Amino acid sequence: MEVFLQGVTMSALEIVSNVFAALVGFGLAIAVFLGEPLKGPSRRRSLIFASGMLVTLLALLVNRILDGPRGIWWWLSVVGIGAGLVAAVVWIFLASKQWPKEQEQPQEPRRFRPVALLLLPLSFSLFLLAYLVSAPFAQVALALLAFVVGLSFTHLAWVKEKAS
Repeated sequence: MEVFLQGVTMSALEIVSNVFAALVGFGLAIAVFLGEPLKGPSRRRSLIFASGMLVTLLALLVNRILDGPRGIWWWLSVVGIGAGLVAAVVWIFLASKQWPKEQEQPQEPRRFRPVALLLLPLSFSLFLLAYLVSAPFAQVALALLAFVVGLSFTHLAWVKEKAS
């Protein structure tokens, strides 16, 4: 299944990747608008998150620019990534300059669960398989499954230690 738009064909997986890139950018902009930079448990965590998003969005933007304009989905992703870049810079500014001193909360003791690292290669393998499969429905399904597996890593990697 290829979509023909403005004289350019785009596979279903390319459309999904462009929509995901746009959602990340717009989601970060909405989070900044809702005041999330100052709601975190610590200033350091907030700055690390925003810096990671800035680097990731810059890499996505460079990838999209090198890919070249290929229709409305490409433009949607570039605009979304641009909004996310502006939001990441605002997030860093707010977290570094506006963080209230009394808001710092003590860190809960947590331990890392190494077995959760197995989910990362599984997620990468599913993404690779999605690019190798020729059926559009299977491509989209595998990409979504890879996204869910990667997201589950973030929830399973750290375990709160129970006080004895």
